[in-house]
Amino acid sequence: MDLSTMNIKLERGEYEEPWGFIQDMWLMFENAWLYNKKNSRVYRMCTKLKEEFLRMAEPAMRRNGFCCAQSLTWTALPLCCFGKTTCTISVGSWYYCYENDGTSGQSIPMNVPGPQFSEKIYYCEKCFGDGKGDTIATSSDPDNPSLQPKSKFTKNKNDTRDFEPFQKCKRCGRKNHQICVLYKKEIWKDFICDFCQDNTSKRRKKNLFTAENLPETELSKFIESKVNGFITGKII
Repeated sequence: MDLSTMNIKLERGEYEEPWGFIQDMWLMFENAWLYNKKNSRVYRMCTKLKEEFLRMAEPAMRRNGFCCAQSLTWTALPLCCFGKTTCTISVGSWYYCYENDGTSGQSIPMNVPGPQFSEKIYYCEKCFGDGKGDTIATSSDPDNPSLQPKSKFTKNKNDTRDFEPFQKCKRCGRKNHQICVLYKKEIWKDFICDFCQDNTSKRRKKNLFTAENLPETELSKFIESKVNGFITGKII
């Protein structure tokens, strides 16, 4: 991705929304940082261009009802191997994954009351290979190890980056990062963005799960004073 390609896409009207252009800009930045050394001229120029881009794009995006001009991603982290307590799967390493629904391999009917959950089991290549036979444990309970066929495991590389999901406004259709607007579906089933709230009579349901609505206790006062003191640099 480069500026000339983005210019062509703009002239052809290929961007259906601002986020398409924003994502292409960040793809260009990330490619420049990935394939050039930090002390190189290209790397430094790209960093300077990124700062100038954010200076101009952030206010423009917010004026038009969007949260930011950032590309937010969750980078890969080391994983805990299910084989040994001290074993971890480092970033960039291959591993085997099995998604356990919590019922010893049996699927959970959707009409069964109670929490629905799933658990992913990770094995590093060594521990997976050390497992004898064609099955391997997916439960830490020694009385019920819940052996599963190795064929049900998928091989993956621990280098996946997940993009922060968007939440679309029910009224105008604008998309904002969920983390930017602090969206949680259990609180707001139908999301109304700040732009629509400011320009229409539509209002979001009040969030009752905030700290100010929690009852005060001696412990909460103590923790609050410590945190506030730390933030201001004056430990009480």
